[in-house]
Amino acid sequence: MKRLTIFTLFLIVNLGLTFLGANLVPAAEKIKIGCLVSFTGAFAMWDIPIGKGIELMVDKINREGGIKVGIKTYQIDLINADYKTNLEGAVSQTNRLIFNEKVSFIIGPGMSGAALAAQPITEKNKVIMMSYCFTPKILGEDKPYTFRLYASGSEVAKAILIYLHTHLPDLKTIGLVGLNDETGWGTSKDAKASAEEIGMKVVFEDFVQRGTTDFFPVLTRMLLNNPHVLIPTTIPPGDTALFIQQARQLGYKGLIASPSRYDPEMMVTKAGEAAEGFIFQSQDFTGPTATPMMREFYKNYMQKYKEAFNPMANMVYPTPWILKMAIEKAGTLDTTAVAKAMENVEGEYPWGYFTMGGLKTYGAKHQIAEPIWLGTIRQGKPFGLGYVAPPVP
Repeated sequence: MKRLTIFTLFLIVNLGLTFLGANLVPAAEKIKIGCLVSFTGAFAMWDIPIGKGIELMVDKINREGGIKVGIKTYQIDLINADYKTNLEGAVSQTNRLIFNEKVSFIIGPGMSGAALAAQPITEKNKVIMMSYCFTPKILGEDKPYTFRLYASGSEVAKAILIYLHTHLPDLKTIGLVGLNDETGWGTSKDAKASAEEIGMKVVFEDFVQRGTTDFFPVLTRMLLNNPHVLIPTTIPPGDTALFIQQARQLGYKGLIASPSRYDPEMMVTKAGEAAEGFIFQSQDFTGPTATPMMREFYKNYMQKYKEAFNPMANMVYPTPWILKMAIEKAGTLDTTAVAKAMENVEGEYPWGYFTMGGLKTYGAKHQIAEPIWLGTIRQGKPFGLGYVAPPVP
């Protein structure tokens, strides 16, 4: 009986110490990252799949050990904020993320006006904003906490022009049509500069209101200038299908290309045979040119969401990865140090090899220079054209 009592006491003490020790082990520390996207409103057609891509990368980082800062390891806590495709929403949700959620890093927004509205708040509070908007106004020497870790329409338009100049050198003249807003104006301006740089000429430029579906008037004026290539720079995917279809109905037989991303199946469904030969930004996630991380991304998307793959989902997928690289390079969560580190990160990432540029172009080394993967439609099916990696000086 005495032995049983001593053994029981020993067991109780050890269990108590084990229980006490378990409670002394700190819970995994977390880094809050804001995801400022539009889950409602006109921009939701882009941002809902983009949000899924960001979520997939956060899952990957957390699954593979998180972010290492010195002797600590952090998991990412992704905080979604719906700004509802309006400027007031962008301001209020940015304030919520910073002052209520206490985030120091924000991915988004993608709408140029929303990004410009949110930026004074993020800059004042030294919060790193990683926007994927198109306006060149978002970057500059006076905006040390703002980065674009995504090739905007300007970079992609240049990549397409380089591709055309290299593979189809007889194409010399271009007609541009963009949205009548910050996104369209900035992309068109940069596309014109890139065209002149490589010896092509813009013979027509115009802008349409968001939501335009009747492109016959602008196309009629454009075709009077006999452009070799038509480039709808920032027009939404479904509307671009109408643009292509109407251009063919007016008798245009030349090349049509766009710096945006599209679902090839949707383009063929909406534009029919008119989509044949259309060149656009696209990655071949299952074909021979796919990188291992492209294949992984596609597999994880299909397994998690169990829906038809949306090509918008990969737009900002690498952004948390690059942020992780910058934080680990800085060895601290201090945003000033992380911003300095981010200016000099480079290396392998999901789509190949990237560097940071933009000092000459934007006044700050805050623009990613990454491979621009292009595709086309041949016989009603997507076909990969490989990639172009234009420098961002």
